[in-house]
Amino acid sequence: MDDVAGNLEAAEDAIRSAAAAGSQLIVLPELTNSGYAFKDLRQARQNSCSIDGPEIAGWISLAEELQIVLVAGVGLKEGDSLFNSSVIIDHTGLLGSYKKLISLVKKEISLRRGISRHWW
Repeated sequence: MDDVAGNLEAAEDAIRSAAAAGSQLIVLPELTNSGYAFKDLRQARQNSCSIDGPEIAGWISLAEELQIVLVAGVGLKEGDSLFNSSVIIDHTGLLGSYKKLISLVKKEISLRRGISRHWW
């Protein structure tokens, strides 16, 4: 929590290790970028990323470099809305994203319910 850069660094280390061991499909945990338990809405918003932000761009570069397919759970922000999402990436870029239909809810924090039923 509150260490997005550290989370992304740990994810990159794990991705590189898995690729070096021969993995071609690598799946990261839910909310890899942000961590799972938010104290409040401010923290959830601060630790989430946008689909066209540097976090996703970094994973795209890594997938291209390592010639892998990567599925990553991320906290995404779109305008004022936050979503518990997944992205799928390969050497060509972002293939799709998915917003969970059931959101994470804590009394004072609510990530919006997604509308995705399919990847596209």
